[in-house]
Amino acid sequence: MPVQGGEISKSMTDLKISTESSKPRLVCRPEQVYWVFVWIFGLLALIIPILYGARILVLKPGEGIEWLVIQSTLFGGGSLAFARYLIRCRIVADEDGLEVRGYFQRWFAPWDAIEDYELRQKVPNNSFCIAYVKAGGTWRALPQQYVRQAEVLERIAQEAKWSKANKWQRDDLRDDSEWPKTFVYSTESLWKSSKNFAFRLLFLVVLVFASILLPWIFFPVSPRPLWSDFPVSGVLFVAKFLLVIPVAIVAMTLIKVPALKARKQFQDQLIQVTPEYLSFTHNGDSKKIGWDEIKTVHLEAGEGMLQPNRYVITSATKRIEFVAGLANEIQFKALLKERARNAEINLAPVGWAVA
Repeated sequence: MPVQGGEISKSMTDLKISTESSKPRLVCRPEQVYWVFVWIFGLLALIIPILYGARILVLKPGEGIEWLVIQSTLFGGGSLAFARYLIRCRIVADEDGLEVRGYFQRWFAPWDAIEDYELRQKVPNNSFCIAYVKAGGTWRALPQQYVRQAEVLERIAQEAKWSKANKWQRDDLRDDSEWPKTFVYSTESLWKSSKNFAFRLLFLVVLVFASILLPWIFFPVSPRPLWSDFPVSGVLFVAKFLLVIPVAIVAMTLIKVPALKARKQFQDQLIQVTPEYLSFTHNGDSKKIGWDEIKTVHLEAGEGMLQPNRYVITSATKRIEFVAGLANEIQFKALLKERARNAEINLAPVGWAVA
C-alpha cells in the first residue's frame, strides 16, 4: 500500500520530537575518592608481612605469625570490600525508570510506579537529610555521597509525574504535613547540656588514648616507644579520666550562663508557622508577617562575649528579632529557606555563638 508524502513527513516529525524528548541515561556512582581506601588497605595487606614478617622470624621464630595473618586478612578484606562497593553500587535513571544497586540488593521502579518521594532527617536536629522514594507501597532510601546525586533527584522530580509529591521537600515541611508548626525555646537544663558535652569530650579523650595504644595491639613484638612508661593502668590513670567529666561540666556551665540569661527575655515567645505566614507572640504582643512580605533574614551577633546570635527578620514595615536556641532550630531554618522565597537569607553564625 503506497504511503503518502504527508504521512512520511508526520512520522519523521513524531520521531524527531520523540528523540528530542528522550533524556540520556544518568548513572550516579559513589565518590571516586574512596578508591584511596582500596589502595591503602591493599598496600597495608602486602607491606605488613614484608616489614614485620622477617623481623618476627629472626627475633622470635614462630611467634606473632597469627597476628600477621589476621592483619593481612583484615586489610586485604577491607580493600576488596571497598572495591566491590565502588564497582557495583550505583543509581541509574533512564527512560524506563529508576534502578538502585546496593551492596547486596538491587531494586527497580518504573517512573509510573513511583508513588511519592521526600527528604528525611538522618539524625534529629541535624540538617543532613536522606532522600526516600516510595514505590510499590514501600519506602526506600537512596544511597548518599554519590557523584551527580543532585541530578538524579532532579530527574526523579521530572519523571515521576504520577507521584504524590511534585518537588523534593523534607517530610516535616511538606505542604500536606501538619500545620501550623509551633516553635518554643529548648527546656533542656544547663546541667544536662553540660553533662552531655562532658561525656562527648571524654569519648574523644578515650579515642586519643586508644590510638596511642594501638601499636601494642597490632605490633606486639615491636620496641615500645619512649612514652611506654606512661601509666596505662591503675587508679591514677582512671582518676585522670574521671576528672575530665567534672572539669568539662563546670567549664560548659560557665560558658552557657550568659547565653541562658540573654534567652530568658524571649523564653515565653511563641512562634507559629503556617504555609502563608509567620506569627510571633511575646509578652502579649502578637506580630504576623507573610512569607512574601519578608525582605531579609539574617543573624546578628549578641551584645557582649558568649552571647547567643539573634535572628532578625525584616519586611518593609516590620522588624522582628529573637535569640537562637529554639527546640527545633534546624527545622525552623529549613522553613525560612523553603518559604521565604523573596527574601535575602544569610543564616551563617556570627561571632561567639552559644546555643
